[in-house]
Amino acid sequence: MRFVALDVLRAWIGRRPDQHIPLRTALEQRGYSPMEADLFLQYLRGYDQVTAETVRQLVDSLDSDRLIIRELALINLNLIVPPDRMQEFRNLPIQPPDVRRRAIEALRNRLLPRP
Repeated sequence: MRFVALDVLRAWIGRRPDQHIPLRTALEQRGYSPMEADLFLQYLRGYDQVTAETVRQLVDSLDSDRLIIRELALINLNLIVPPDRMQEFRNLPIQPPDVRRRAIEALRNRLLPRP
């Protein structure tokens, strides 16, 4: 059901350039911080170009308190990263926090360059 809702929201915000404004307002009225609302909208739109920082932000968002932000982050990662590198993480957004954090660390080691 969440995936259908996301498809509807994508179509809806694509109707006009300022269509995202009422959605952002609604998110904030429901307790989303401005940063969470921005992430939600960015992840809903997706990315034209991807950088290491984009991947880092998406991986970090997999530990968000908001399930929908975790879902959107994983959807975006699945569009960026080859499927064979993401297969074991497909249920990550719904995992308990301790399991999720261990998996995120493994994913971080797999996808992000070491400093």
